[in-house]
Amino acid sequence: MASQALLTFRQLMLSLQRLCKERRSGVMSIIDEQEAVARFELNNGLIFNVTYQSHQGREAISLIRQLKQAKGSFSRSPAQESVLSQMGLSTLNVFRLLSGLEEQSKPERKPAPQQKNQATPEPSASPNSSFTDIVSPLAARGAESMLEIEAQIAILVGPVAQIIYQDYAQTIQHISDFKKLNHILETLAKKSLNPSQQKLFQQGIITSIAQQKLKDHDDILALLKTPHTKSKISVDAMRLCLMNYSLQGGVKFSSLKNLMMQVIDIGSIKISGLLHKLLRLIEQTQQTGLLEMKAGEKSGSFYFEKGQMVNAFEFGMTGKLIALDILQWDNIEIQFTTNHTQTVPHNINAALSDLIADSKKFHADPATESGDHHYNEVEEEQLTNKAIFLAEANDVGMAEKLLIDILTSNNTNAKAWIWLARISSNLNVIDVALTKASQLQNKSAALSDEIKKFTAIKKSSTETAFVLHCPFCWGIVPEKTVDCPHCKSHFYVSNVFFKTEIKVKTEVLDKAIQRFSLVIQQWPKAEGIYSRFYLAMAYLNQKYYQEALDQLNEIVALVPDNRAFYVQAQILLQYLNVMGIATTGQSTTTTNVVTERIQYKILVVEDSMVTRKVIVRTLTGSGYIVFEAKDSIEALDGLVEKAPDLILLDIILPGKSGYEILSEIKDMPSLRGVPVVMLTSRDSLFDKLKGKVSEANEYLTKPFKPDELLAIVTKYLK
Repeated sequence: MASQALLTFRQLMLSLQRLCKERRSGVMSIIDEQEAVARFELNNGLIFNVTYQSHQGREAISLIRQLKQAKGSFSRSPAQESVLSQMGLSTLNVFRLLSGLEEQSKPERKPAPQQKNQATPEPSASPNSSFTDIVSPLAARGAESMLEIEAQIAILVGPVAQIIYQDYAQTIQHISDFKKLNHILETLAKKSLNPSQQKLFQQGIITSIAQQKLKDHDDILALLKTPHTKSKISVDAMRLCLMNYSLQGGVKFSSLKNLMMQVIDIGSIKISGLLHKLLRLIEQTQQTGLLEMKAGEKSGSFYFEKGQMVNAFEFGMTGKLIALDILQWDNIEIQFTTNHTQTVPHNINAALSDLIADSKKFHADPATESGDHHYNEVEEEQLTNKAIFLAEANDVGMAEKLLIDILTSNNTNAKAWIWLARISSNLNVIDVALTKASQLQNKSAALSDEIKKFTAIKKSSTETAFVLHCPFCWGIVPEKTVDCPHCKSHFYVSNVFFKTEIKVKTEVLDKAIQRFSLVIQQWPKAEGIYSRFYLAMAYLNQKYYQEALDQLNEIVALVPDNRAFYVQAQILLQYLNVMGIATTGQSTTTTNVVTERIQYKILVVEDSMVTRKVIVRTLTGSGYIVFEAKDSIEALDGLVEKAPDLILLDIILPGKSGYEILSEIKDMPSLRGVPVVMLTSRDSLFDKLKGKVSEANEYLTKPFKPDELLAIVTKYLK
């Protein structure tokens, strides 16, 4: 960006937004008419500091907002060290302040502690229409990452979560009331998840909030409505990894380091019988910091320097005897912090292994360190098979918990380690699981294939450790992916799907079809709905259209309240109709419903892409075929052939106005009787009278609610 001309405040903010969206690093300078310079320091698209007229942060932003026009420029100079802690603002909060929304919505609120994820602002909350133009595109940065709620669903059901969440995304982003959001989440869970998955979904949300240590409703809303940028390892998975990582078995130092960093990130967690394992992990990763522990009414701490325990504290006492006492505690809540700055005396010189050995001499029950129950060989085999079935049935949340339980009992179960690697959403857990499996058995073809897939995705991964798995080949795929990089299969139906030349691995899909079919036989009801959906996609990826349509219609019959699956059936049937691909008659009610609801075609002429997409989304979600046009050229092109049953026509358009287009439409004999609804943001009496006297059938003022739009559409398309 380089500009010598004066730009309006809105133009400057749009330029700043674009720099953030492109994840640029450097300094954007705004030079006012008195030659004073406002500076926005960016690093990878994040605003780290704002300065203007010797002010910083909120004070600087308040002054910048008073600018009417100024010159703007951007320099790719190296970003300064982060001063977020001084400014106390996230990038989105900077835009909220620049737009004036922050003061309007929360005049009494003090700045919240900086969170890694912030809420997408609500466009409807501000009377300033330009704020939507500034902030809404910025929210698109999260399009590459799943939002927190969407990610929690994806952990349970896989990549199809993208279309499940889509039906609720707009509603969730516009909710500012905590109780309303909670109601939406309950509705989403009941309509999309089976009972066990609903519990895990709730636990995942609660855990995410707890890990961020949030209590304020506004901060919780901010967390749940923003990108899930880093996967927090589950407490159960942490328990497994702490217990079973190998000190001698060759688990890479980087993997152990990542696990330890996640212990630090999580904050306070409860462990039972795993204190010795955790201490060895701290030693192995050479951490410096304070490990604080609570067990009932007791509290104490260990201090480490580069992995060596140098002191222990309890009730004002320190030294080796205190360490031996704490080492015998069980059911401990721990927290490890690395920002301890006080000087700590070195009162312990013994090696950690010697301290643990000495503590066991006084332990009441030295036979077991974990306190967990153990399964015999038959029980373990049965539970392993059950976990595999749950994984194959796409109930991965329950499968993961069961596998962790099995491996806690016996960490030499190579099959369980492999399956944990196939379903875990955390790269660090997958890394440890594959390493353990490699130690326990020779690299079979299946294991080698898993390692190859893991290596490929790990090389391409950046900041996030959160991944999903292909439901067909178990390959690791990044979030927000529509197809598998390994077997090339698509995860759900989209218009892109039909335009893409698919080169799938048929042998993988053949095995997947067999697997899903067996699951459905044993799990025929709605609990196995995702197995049935992925079976439909396995058929569709091989262009078995009739079989895919049969499965989708069966799904609609099983879960009629789930609009996402209905829309999937609709898209496929619409494609088959357009292509003239014959399908056999269906006796199911759902096929008749789908066919009936999509028979009406609607043309939407609207130059605003955002408004147009909202309208299209509302109409397609209700079963209509929709054509889009952004101007008169696209609106009139092939209009007779499209033969719409209804036209939604914006008045203010580039080129010809809506009234001019309406006049031409009414001159076409075949379209003269087609109802036309005029859309406009003007609501003056003159505009309404003009709409009344025109040949339009209805006049709808923007913005309008989806229900208002559908009511008018239904009025003319009964």
